[in-house]
Amino acid sequence: MKARIVFGKLSRSIVIACLVLIIVLLTSCMSAATIEDGIAVTEDRTSETTYQEPAEPMAPIAYIEICPNPADEGERVTFTGWGEDADGAVVECCWTLPDGSIFTDPDTSSKKTLDSNEVQEELYRFAVMYDCGIWSEEAISKLWIVSQSPEPSGASDVTTIETDPVSHISDPVTMAALAALIVGTLLMNALMTYQMRREDSGGRKWREGKN
Repeated sequence: MKARIVFGKLSRSIVIACLVLIIVLLTSCMSAATIEDGIAVTEDRTSETTYQEPAEPMAPIAYIEICPNPADEGERVTFTGWGEDADGAVVECCWTLPDGSIFTDPDTSSKKTLDSNEVQEELYRFAVMYDCGIWSEEAISKLWIVSQSPEPSGASDVTTIETDPVSHISDPVTMAALAALIVGTLLMNALMTYQMRREDSGGRKWREGKN
């Protein structure tokens, strides 16, 4: 009888222990599932609220063209500049000349013509700015000037002097010399005529006296 009582008590204890173990296992499983769900929700919320930094704007690209290049000495030269931008629009242009002068042009492109006295055989620079205020790197191009070829060393300079006889005749010194020449010529002719007549008269008298 006592053995049955003890066995019954042990059976109850085992059943209670099993129930407690089952409850503990179920509680652990439910806690683990709750934790996993919370992590999943947290991960979803984290992925939704992740901050993405904006991409840095790209700088525009400048281009320059010189026409003519090379240029003849004393020739006018035209400079053309423009720019391109992938994420904006060009709003201003800037020229830098060899002497350090800077010229800006509020437009998408720019054209500048230099007279012959302003042209230099040097580097010319051009840059553009787009609407976010970022300037491009300078586009650089060199202008070449071709000097005029000199005349051959063997060639002699021939100077043509044109004389106007009328202008020389009207000169006072020339007029006086011409007048003196005319008077002298007339006197010489008169003297020669006188001598010839005298000789002719003397000859006639000699012949008359002889007869």
